[in-house]
Amino acid sequence: TASQMMRRISCIRAIAGSDVVKSIVDVGSGWEECNLNEHANNYVDDLCDRCALIWGYLSASAKLPERAMVLSWAQIVGACYQSLLEGFSRVPYSSTEGRALMTLDLATFAAGISPRSVVERLENVVVVNKPPSVQPDCSRQYVDTYIKVFYYPKDDVLSWITEHYTDYKMNHALSLIVAASATNPDESPERSLPRLMELVKALYRQDNHTHKTAPAVK
Repeated sequence: TASQMMRRISCIRAIAGSDVVKSIVDVGSGWEECNLNEHANNYVDDLCDRCALIWGYLSASAKLPERAMVLSWAQIVGACYQSLLEGFSRVPYSSTEGRALMTLDLATFAAGISPRSVVERLENVVVVNKPPSVQPDCSRQYVDTYIKVFYYPKDDVLSWITEHYTDYKMNHALSLIVAASATNPDESPERSLPRLMELVKALYRQDNHTHKTAPAVK
């Protein structure tokens, strides 16, 4: 509905979703490195801090009923995962280790917004309640699944998109195809990419698909 869409847009703005996407893209060559990383990128901690401050404000204000608090927190968390997904999909190239770093960033964020972690980040702020554990439509598993598809062979990527395209936006699917085409040893990207991209676009055109979880992060 229109009201749900407005709430989602408001949450993306609240967590500065466009800045999250830019920070992910700005990692640049860090996504291409061939060494395993032990620590997540700095933008993850900044995002966790922002979420904690938002919850601290909501909790300390004591103006919203409990149900509204849970819904608001779920939408804030969902907006964060949507922004992470959008950023990862815009990385033009990444190594296997780069994808592992995305998984690490995702896991670190999930840990950083746990009820205990949020309270620890707000140790100098009066908090009425811990944030609830929520499972938004755009969840950690939703983003993690997307990252894992980058490891698939080209034919498996196309099969996966065909089965799951209604769950993701077209630009997310096209990013998977671009990556799969670039790593396909049997056919040059110049020959395979236009054909594969047209196949993906045809899937979305056939039913005028609308993404189900959240608005675009610009």
